[in-house]
Amino acid sequence: MRGYWNNPGETTNALRDGWLHTGDIGKLDEDGYLYLLDRKKDMIIVNASNVYAPEVEEVLGKHPSIREAAIIGTPLPNEGEEVTAVVTLHPEFELTLEAVRHYCHDRLASFKIPTRLEIVTSLPRTTVGKLNKTALRQQYTPILL
Repeated sequence: MRGYWNNPGETTNALRDGWLHTGDIGKLDEDGYLYLLDRKKDMIIVNASNVYAPEVEEVLGKHPSIREAAIIGTPLPNEGEEVTAVVTLHPEFELTLEAVRHYCHDRLASFKIPTRLEIVTSLPRTTVGKLNKTALRQQYTPILL
């Protein structure tokens, strides 16, 4: 790759010392298999612990009321972030934050359980149909003074 089209700033960030820095977070297992866990910009920091959004999304995706879930980090007033679940529901279903937290209790570590729930009719998508987490973060990040 020579760089991003008409975007020298992103090119400088991505190409350093002959390496392409993708922003992906991964791990190698004992057999040498690589697992991609998340994008660095999508990782949520809760009380100095890392929360990988896809892990929480997978759990919420199995909830009977939830049609689709997106997990984002939203900043807290003093420091750190909270785990925010933005979800769409199956028709005729309802959901509360308390119900989400109860459902996640035995499925996730306590610091990974959403502390905020936003219910929407649809999730924003990019032009190629991928979930647009940048738009979600912009929409649900409070202006902190």
